[in-house]
Amino acid sequence: MPVSPIQSGQHEITSASENDLVYLCSELEKDVRALQQEGRMLKVRILGALDQHKISDVLQNIIDLPHH
Repeated sequence: MPVSPIQSGQHEITSASENDLVYLCSELEKDVRALQQEGRMLKVRILGALDQHKISDVLQNIIDLPHH
């Protein structure tokens, strides 16, 4: 059974309908939100670990720097 591009994770769109595109966009939005939440959780865990070593104040400023 052939694997579709979506199932294979390549996210190629060959002959998708508008409904398919809307569905894909909503799934991507869910993935982005999940990654953002994971990033926030990691930041909290990192800062918690650093706080145990009393260096979180210094590194908080580094973590909050804007990324280019």
